[in-house]
Amino acid sequence: MGRNEGSSVQQLEKHLELLKDEYSKQQRCYAELQRKYNEIVATSGSEESSGGLSNLVSRLSLTVASLFGSQTYADIYIRTQAKVFPAHKIVLHTRSEKWGGDVLGSIQELDWRDLNEEVVVALLRWIYTDLVDLQHDGLALDLLRAAHRFGLPSLLGLCERALVASVGVRSCIRFYCVAKEVGASTLLEYCSGIISTHWDDLSTQDFEHMSGPLLFEMLRSKTKYPLHTAVRLLREDVVCLCIQENNDTIWMMDYKNLLVAMCAILTFDFSTPTPQQNINAQKNIEEIFNTNTNRPASQNSGIGFVVTPEPIDPISPQKEFNSISGKTTSCNCVPYYKCDPSTNSVTEDESFDGFGVIDIRFNADDPICPASVDVCCADNRTRNVTLNPTPLTQRPNQPRGCGVRNTGGLDFTLSGVTQNEAGFGEFPWTVALLHSGNLSYFCAGSLIHQQVVLTAVHCVEAHGTETFIVRAGEWDTQTTKERLPYQERTSQTVIRHPQYKSRNIANDFALIILSDPLILDDHINVICLPKQEPEPSTTCFSTGWGKDVFGSVGKYSVIMKRVPLPIVAFNFCQAQLRNTRLGPKFALDRSFICAGGQRGIDTCQGDGGAPLVCPIGTKSENRYQQNGIVAWGIGCNDEVPAAYANVALARDWIDQQMLANGFGTDVYTA
Repeated sequence: MGRNEGSSVQQLEKHLELLKDEYSKQQRCYAELQRKYNEIVATSGSEESSGGLSNLVSRLSLTVASLFGSQTYADIYIRTQAKVFPAHKIVLHTRSEKWGGDVLGSIQELDWRDLNEEVVVALLRWIYTDLVDLQHDGLALDLLRAAHRFGLPSLLGLCERALVASVGVRSCIRFYCVAKEVGASTLLEYCSGIISTHWDDLSTQDFEHMSGPLLFEMLRSKTKYPLHTAVRLLREDVVCLCIQENNDTIWMMDYKNLLVAMCAILTFDFSTPTPQQNINAQKNIEEIFNTNTNRPASQNSGIGFVVTPEPIDPISPQKEFNSISGKTTSCNCVPYYKCDPSTNSVTEDESFDGFGVIDIRFNADDPICPASVDVCCADNRTRNVTLNPTPLTQRPNQPRGCGVRNTGGLDFTLSGVTQNEAGFGEFPWTVALLHSGNLSYFCAGSLIHQQVVLTAVHCVEAHGTETFIVRAGEWDTQTTKERLPYQERTSQTVIRHPQYKSRNIANDFALIILSDPLILDDHINVICLPKQEPEPSTTCFSTGWGKDVFGSVGKYSVIMKRVPLPIVAFNFCQAQLRNTRLGPKFALDRSFICAGGQRGIDTCQGDGGAPLVCPIGTKSENRYQQNGIVAWGIGCNDEVPAAYANVALARDWIDQQMLANGFGTDVYTA
């Protein structure tokens, strides 16, 4: 570049900065004019025609502004790390429905200790006065997150406009990540344009804090060869994602490009990662727990898709059907709840406890029915209506509350179990997270409240709230014929732990606030949460649907799995992990606990975000608490334990978020 050209570029950059400054000033003027306009509208009109209403509105506005930080009429307090601020429920309610009377109710305090005090002061000042001074980008970004969290669209728009005015090449990636997180479409589009324009100017450091899945999504949309760019950015986690998704097409590159990519990949040190590179956590997650949330599902892989040898009417019984082996039988193939469990009398509804044993094997020794919940039923026992066992709530000595495991399952006992299949409704708190478009499965979670799901941040960080749904009460993903149906809800808000680190998924805790509460039932219930870690050697269970298939893929029913796993002491676990490719200097983050590590026990069945639950109380109660969230692991069927996010460590944070969002904590307290 010549001297004149360099000078021209500098002049253009200077003009751009001046334009940005002017834009920022105009935005501040606009906000002030908007506030004054609202005051004029509120006070316009004569007292004769308005009955003094406009004057009342004006005085109310001034009174509310004067209450900022005042103890006068205060009926609720907001706690931060260092201070307690007085507040007023009616003012909060006026700003957001999330602070409605049914939410705040009798609550005397909101816990905002996860927010920076500067953010709290700015947020409260805006709530009371409509004024906000966005002194720096960090404050604007934090306020943007807070506006999204508390349902404050006006503040969100104000912060978004301010950030659009200040975004630059070096900050566009950071702004893009936050905009993606909160759904700020204008800021997202503007940052995306800057990224496209200055793509070649962006360096490895610019993408350093972007999560693997999100960067992978960006590379797919902005570059012809995502793998090449991932190599250039020295992001081995994204390289692995590229290879994993494009395993077939990657080898169709021309020789030169393929050689360059392979040589670059070989420069990565996969065998002994440094603590700073932090062990390629995303690769471990996806290898061990199959949580590649960007992998497209096949058209017929949704978990509600029913697979049978021949299509069947879900209501009418099959008579003289052909079994899988080709044998025939004269019985009727009906759901178990339409076959009377008694052979010599008519059973009355809700007068019995279960239907006996169901064999879920598919082998050459059938005849058996095509679906896991179907049985061969004689004509004299076949019913046209559903037979319901006695509800759990009506059974004597039945434990109540959180964490009650229905040992062996509801309604029937399984035989033919070969892959650690759980009984129907045995772990009623386990939920599935599904892509909204095709109902493909990508992670699991646990129900801790009728309207709140606990899962892992790495599961949801690349997903907007509108892109996935939560399904509770699922069991066999190949059929919809269970007696008690599953329930689905959309997500309203996702709350991430403020200390989550994407490179090593430390503090991997996330809460999903559902759009509407679930209806608790025999097969849908909440799990208890712990105050302390479990003792080493305690046998716990990890539940989910396994890593291999989910939905209508394969011959075998894809039934929820349960894997028994012993808790492993922290230091022993770290020593075991240091013997792997992580290397002798690997330091396990204290936000994890470990389980598994027994040769021959398949610890690869777990799903990212799924609960690890451990027994508490007396044995007769069958009560469990969730001590872990499936995070990552190395190896399968060997002596290396897997890492789980330590729920006891996050209990206080979970309690704070529950109370701040108007939910109680008693529901998950044993």
